[in-house]
Amino acid sequence: MTTRTHYDNLKISRNATTQEIKKAYRRLAQKYHPDRNGNSAESQRIMKIINQAYAVLSDPESRRAYDRRLMEQERAEREAEQAKQRQQAYERQQAYERQQAYERQQAYERQQGQEERQRTKEEYWRQEGYRQQKEEEMYRRQRAEEMCRQQTAAQEAKVEQDKEKEENSNILTWIVVFLVFITVFFISTSTNSLDTSGYEAPSSATPASVENVPSWVSETDGSNDSGLGSNMASSPESMQVEIENLRAQLEAAKAASEAAAEQQRQEQEIYAQNKIAQCRQIARNIGYYETLASLCEFTPKRSNNDISAQWSAEGCGNYMDINEATKETEKSARNLEDKINQIDGSESYDNFCKGQWRFWKEIDDGQR
Repeated sequence: MTTRTHYDNLKISRNATTQEIKKAYRRLAQKYHPDRNGNSAESQRIMKIINQAYAVLSDPESRRAYDRRLMEQERAEREAEQAKQRQQAYERQQAYERQQAYERQQAYERQQGQEERQRTKEEYWRQEGYRQQKEEEMYRRQRAEEMCRQQTAAQEAKVEQDKEKEENSNILTWIVVFLVFITVFFISTSTNSLDTSGYEAPSSATPASVENVPSWVSETDGSNDSGLGSNMASSPESMQVEIENLRAQLEAAKAASEAAAEQQRQEQEIYAQNKIAQCRQIARNIGYYETLASLCEFTPKRSNNDISAQWSAEGCGNYMDINEATKETEKSARNLEDKINQIDGSESYDNFCKGQWRFWKEIDDGQR
C-alpha cells in the first residue's frame, strides 16, 4: 500500500498484542527521544509520529476504529487499483483492436491495389493479345503466300532443269545418230571404192603391147592406184578413232549425268535435313510459347492449331511425323517449367516474364 500505517510506524504486525505494542513503543522512544538526539527537529517529528501511533493502538476501541478505517481505505485503494488495471487493459485492448483494424485496412488496400494492377495488367494483355492475334494472322497469311511462291518457284526450277536435261539428252542422241550415220556412210563409200577398183584393173592390162599405151593413161592409172591404196590403208584407223571418240563422248555424257544425279540427291538430302530441323524447332517454339503464356499470365497470340497451320505452311508432313513434333512440344514445355521453378523471388519472376514477352513480341512482329 502507498499509505503508511501506525503499525508500520511502530514496526509491528497488525496482529500484535498490547504487550508487543508497548514493547515496540519503548524501544523506539529510547532510540528517537529528543533528549537522546540533541532535541533535534527530526527526532521531535519522529517521536510525534510514534506517540500518535501508540495512542491509537494502545486503546482497544480506537484501534478497532482505526482498523476499520484502514480496511476501508485499503479496499478503496484496491478497487481503485483494479479499476486502473481494468482501464489500462481496456486501453490496451482498444489499442490492439485499432492496430488490428489498421493492419486489416492496410491489407485490404494492398489487396485492392494488387487486384487493380492485375485487372490493368490483364486488360493490357487482352488488348495486346488481340493486336498480336491480328498481326499473327497477317503474318501467317504472308508466310503461307511466301511458302507458296517458294514452292511454285522450286517446281518451276525443277521443270526447267528436267527440260534442260531432256534437251541435252536429245542433243546427245542426235549427235550419236549423226556420228553413226557418218560412220556407216564412210564405210559404205570405202567398200564401193574397193569394188570399183577391182573391176577396172583387168581392163588396163588388155592392150597387147605396153608400148602402144599412151603415157598419160599409165600415169593416170598409177595415180588412181596410189590414191586407192592410201584410202584403203587409212580407213580402218579413221574408223577406230571415230569409234573411240564416240565411246569417250558417251562415257563422258554418262558420267556427267551420274554426277548431276548424285549432286541432286545430295542437295535433296540436305534440304530434307534442314526441313526436319526447321519443323522440330517450330514444334519446340510452340510448346515453349504456350507454356510461357500460361505461366506468365498473358494472352498468347498463338494457339494449339498453330502447330498444324505451320506444319502445312512449311510442308513438314512430308519430312517429320506429327507425333514426334508433339513430343518435341511437350519436352520444350517441361524444360521451361523446370527453368521457371528455379527462379527465386516474385520480382525475378516478373522480370523474366517481361523479358520473354518482349522477346516473343519482337519475333512475332518480325523484328528478329
